[in-house]
Amino acid sequence: MSGQISENINGIARSFVDARRTGRALPDFPGDMPDTLETAYAVQDAAIALSDRQVVGWKVGRINPPIDGINRLAGPIFADQVKDAQDDPVAMPVISGGLPPVKQSSCSASAPRPIPRSSPIRSPRRRR
Repeated sequence: MSGQISENINGIARSFVDARRTGRALPDFPGDMPDTLETAYAVQDAAIALSDRQVVGWKVGRINPPIDGINRLAGPIFADQVKDAQDDPVAMPVISGGLPPVKQSSCSASAPRPIPRSSPIRSPRRRR
């Protein structure tokens, strides 16, 4: 990856992490929009590396129509965002000017240990 692309990736990742840590929305995308899934995942990986948050799982979403032959995305689920609602309401703060990061989801825990980085669910972009 060229130095300019790497600087863009790291700058975007730093902006995302800083915005999350300070609880502020970003008015615009903070850099050149990634033009491939590989570059977008590089931004995600850089942001995870800069963050002090523990990844406990991965959410998978569908891309329709597929991009570069890939029809799924994977994104991290952080430990501090996992809530067990049970019978009581759960507070879900929203960053002013941002979108609520809440989806009604049901998850099941089936792995006794973290999923390895080489797992296909972690990196669908590598399954070609």
